[in-house]
Amino acid sequence: MQLHDLMARLDLAVIRLQFYGSIRMELYEALSLLLENRVLLDVALKDMYKIYSENGKKPKRALAAVTYDCYREVADGKPLSKALAKWVPYQEYTLIAAGERSGDLKTSFDNCGKIITAKQDIVGAILLATVYPSFLMAMVCVMLVMVSTKLVPKLARTSNPETWSGAAAFLYEMSQYVVHYGAITLAGILIFLFLVFASLPYLRGGLRVHLDKLPPWSVYRMLHGSTFLLNVGVMIQANVSLQDSLRMMAAEASPWLRERLNAAFYGLGIGGNLGVALSKAGYDFPDKKAVQFLMILSGKDGFEDALSNFGDRWLKKSIKQIQSAAKMAIAGGIITVGVILMTVISGVSGIQDAIQAVAK
Repeated sequence: MQLHDLMARLDLAVIRLQFYGSIRMELYEALSLLLENRVLLDVALKDMYKIYSENGKKPKRALAAVTYDCYREVADGKPLSKALAKWVPYQEYTLIAAGERSGDLKTSFDNCGKIITAKQDIVGAILLATVYPSFLMAMVCVMLVMVSTKLVPKLARTSNPETWSGAAAFLYEMSQYVVHYGAITLAGILIFLFLVFASLPYLRGGLRVHLDKLPPWSVYRMLHGSTFLLNVGVMIQANVSLQDSLRMMAAEASPWLRERLNAAFYGLGIGGNLGVALSKAGYDFPDKKAVQFLMILSGKDGFEDALSNFGDRWLKKSIKQIQSAAKMAIAGGIITVGVILMTVISGVSGIQDAIQAVAK
């Protein structure tokens, strides 16, 4: 591979990293505004490039690079969806392509914005549920190591640990466990957590159906189930058939989600609506209650709007549940830190009492 090709690929990768959700929303909003005011697509892209690149002074900015590339592709006669295919997630590409087929790109851009906002809300909820509790647990580990390797050995040199009792004895036993088995225990916990989180997108079959009722698998099912409902509603509104919607999502889905989408696709193929297909699949996806509602809604007029509204509400409900779980995890972390602090304080107090008793 030549150096020039390598640098070109590196530039492309950097631009893709910079072209994240909020930036893509800015592009969609600008295109929507200009198209709504009857500006031709190629003209809109050319003018946007001038704005984002500051008249060509900063062509490597993400929006500048993307709009210029799209302008060249569209000017050559290619549809916008094909021009954006290498820049945006597959799901957004399919929505834009559907908008081109229906002649309503503005609605497609609005729907892309809705999907991006939903993903951002989900990421925010997940970060809230994991980052701060993880920080608290890290504090607990550091505290245990400091107490076990610094404080307790120093106190043990002034008093025989065999004479300690109550909280002092417990603190000593805890410090001995941390010193001798702490590293192994921590490694085991980290390996277990790695396997759990690695299993989320890959583990399938009957075992996974049962695990999906327990966190964190239930949270994973909840999030993907709510975005699934939202995505299907948006695609149907964009005149994408239900079968094509499932096929498109399955093409880029994780093995776990693909298993559920393929089962639903098979159910549609042998007859029945979306609710019936999801029920026959037997995975309780998105969940049992949602499937029951879908069985009712699928046979009614205005299913597209009803499904989209149902997906919106389900997503908001899922995010609230995750936020509640995050608050519980934070509270649990704070309580754990408090209990360990009280144990250390009580243990040190007991050791001091033992030292004073020996001195007398």
